[in-house]
Amino acid sequence: MTQTLPAIDPATTITRPETRGWWSRRPWLHMFVGGLGLWVATVVVTFATSNANLVPTVILLGSFLVPVAFVTYAFGLADKVVTAQRIFTAFVYGGVLGVLGASVLEAAFLRQPSGPAYVGVGLIEEAAKLAALWLVARRLPRYTMRDGIVLGAAVGFGFAAFESAGYAFNALFTAGGPSLLNLVETEVLRGILTPVGHGLWTAILGGTLFGVAERHGRLRLSRAVAGSYVLVALLHGLWDASRGIAVWLTLLLTATPVQWALIELGRAPDVTPAQVHLFTVLSWGLLALDALLGVTILRGRWRRATTKDRPRRMRAPLPLVTVAVLVGALVLAGCSTSTARTSSSSATTPAAAVAPSALALQQQFVRVVKQVGPSVVLIQTSQGLGSGIVYDANGNVVTNNHVVQGASDFQITLADGKQYPAGWSAASPPTTWPCCTSTPVGCTPPASPTPPSCRSGMWPWPSATRWGCSPASPRASSAPSGAPSTRRTGSRCPT
Repeated sequence: MTQTLPAIDPATTITRPETRGWWSRRPWLHMFVGGLGLWVATVVVTFATSNANLVPTVILLGSFLVPVAFVTYAFGLADKVVTAQRIFTAFVYGGVLGVLGASVLEAAFLRQPSGPAYVGVGLIEEAAKLAALWLVARRLPRYTMRDGIVLGAAVGFGFAAFESAGYAFNALFTAGGPSLLNLVETEVLRGILTPVGHGLWTAILGGTLFGVAERHGRLRLSRAVAGSYVLVALLHGLWDASRGIAVWLTLLLTATPVQWALIELGRAPDVTPAQVHLFTVLSWGLLALDALLGVTILRGRWRRATTKDRPRRMRAPLPLVTVAVLVGALVLAGCSTSTARTSSSSATTPAAAVAPSALALQQQFVRVVKQVGPSVVLIQTSQGLGSGIVYDANGNVVTNNHVVQGASDFQITLADGKQYPAGWSAASPPTTWPCCTSTPVGCTPPASPTPPSCRSGMWPWPSATRWGCSPASPRASSAPSGAPSTRRTGSRCPT
């Protein structure tokens, strides 16, 4: 028996209103909240039971939670040509290929952190992600800027997820043994910063790449793509260099001359609590500035991608003033990461401009001591020992008053160990700088003009021999009779 359904009049068709609420329309938020609960539960159980088998779950779930949630959100904004399979492929393939390519290139070309190295990291990693995006998107039936932003974000967040897993794994191992707390702190920090990192930068680059392909029908390199590539590399470099820049700015604003001197000698100076606070503020402020620049640029790309009058000609990817700010910041980072190039000139701090660098000053001291060492003599009196310096080739010796005060006869020991009797010079009665005379045999006056021309503010440089030792005879044991001998005490002459 055949039953015929009655015809339905379209005019009387009842359409039910949309019942999905705010929460139901956001599957990415469901995923994030649920995943966050699972991760917190895993961390609590791992701390409570000390079960090492749960550590991989903590690492993987914590590293992939935020990237997967954001990729899910981006997938809801893409055209139908961007399927779930393509999103998954971009996330996994793009992330893994990007990490592998960046690791190989950075190991081959980058050794030590510096300003150019930070730029190099940005150029290498963004190039690796661009290549991965190109590989994933090479056979799409059509290209739009919006799809490029979505797929670029998928590649970038995949890179961020695998990179965060590596950082978390390294954070587990410390000098004191495995540290679950250190791992969890690393996961939380990178999870907070993930939305404004790799995913943001590759989304900007992907939008430009697909925007150019939309006009030409295929993927191709152009000046717009190259400009966006340099832009995101600079944003990446500024992000990595933010701590170095914060250190340099902190020293520039608050460092003392002693701290600058220690830095120039290659030593790390002690810092004050105020400097630590300023460094923290500057470091986070630079990260916020970098994130703000990236979000502003991506917002402009997205507005252009969703306007109805597309396609339009691609404009320059970044205002020149922003480029200048980024490059200048990276130059500062280069100054802050190499102590050999750190300068305390008047352009950086007025206190450091009053004298040469500490290292250069030390070298000057060494040269002066080497030059005047042969002119330094040992003076022995009945009251003790002292030192003096040869005044001229006639055998006159100048010393401090307290060395010879109350004595009338002296014995002079030259730098080469030879000894001569001496007495008061007829031309110089005892004063603050008394002069005694000796047989002018082997007397070597300093090469510099004598007597010295003293001015207020000049440093006094005391030169002395100890127990007959001098730069000319560092092992000599020619102390006069009654003086302690280095051979008996076991000490060595200063060199």
